[in-house]
Amino acid sequence: MKHFKYAVIILNYMSENDAVNAANNVIECAEINNYVICIADNASPKNQNLLRNIYLTNTFFIQLDSNRGYGQGNNHAVEYLKSFCTFEYIVIMNPDVLMRSKGLIENMICKIEKDKNKYAGAQPLTNTFSFSCAPEIQEEIRRVVNVWGTIIYTSSIWKRILRNRFRNITYYEQRPYCKDLDFEVPSGAFFMLRYDIFERIGGFDKDTFLYFEEFFIGYKVKQLGMCFRFCADVLVDHYQGKSTNARRGNMIPRHTNRNTVEAQTKYLENCLHTNRLLIKLVKWYLTLEYEVLRIIFIIYNKIKNCAH
Repeated sequence: MKHFKYAVIILNYMSENDAVNAANNVIECAEINNYVICIADNASPKNQNLLRNIYLTNTFFIQLDSNRGYGQGNNHAVEYLKSFCTFEYIVIMNPDVLMRSKGLIENMICKIEKDKNKYAGAQPLTNTFSFSCAPEIQEEIRRVVNVWGTIIYTSSIWKRILRNRFRNITYYEQRPYCKDLDFEVPSGAFFMLRYDIFERIGGFDKDTFLYFEEFFIGYKVKQLGMCFRFCADVLVDHYQGKSTNARRGNMIPRHTNRNTVEAQTKYLENCLHTNRLLIKLVKWYLTLEYEVLRIIFIIYNKIKNCAH
């Protein structure tokens, strides 16, 4: 089997141009020709002809037979690569992400390898364009949360009432991110994980479809007594929401909220081993809060439109 230093997984869903651009970006930014790229199409409803006909350096394309969601889609891509090659690191990269500098991935690897007993992975500074502020003060990284923390992190109401608790979860006091630091939960848009750790924690959780998967990863890594390294000197651009049509400032669709709440309840069940009654209460509350805020959002927009 051929051995590579790292494998980049680009999970595509109806964003084939972005996926090809992301793969080209990996090739352009690689310092050494010791990597493999896998573009996995998550059963996009239209033919991804551009992906089927790509011929890029060290790049492979697979078509999944059904939409398996974020975690399972990435797991499947890793399993595919394992069938014919080995690698030391896995880079999870959204199609709507582009690296700004050459050697970015190799830079992160160097920082991990300075203390492999401590670091399971790494993440760069991420410039998410749906935020209106500089990347150094954007919400980038998080701590592993308990039951109450899952509510505070997700709830539009409680994150404002308990602002200090929310800020603690999101490393607010460490902003602006001008230097490297250790953290617990990465951003799913772009992060690196050692392959041996990926295997030890069983990859991405198999019970979630979309959202909150990074908290499963962070929790399991923390259970191993390890953490991630935040690399403030390297930057990626994240054009958020192209696959999900999510836009900051808009009310998220019902199915998106449903996927988020389902993933959170699985986190409570699989990681925190929370009792069933408390899980039901959390699920009920988060669903009810969403529906109330959705009604308020609709009424507000109607009044606003009438005023114009």
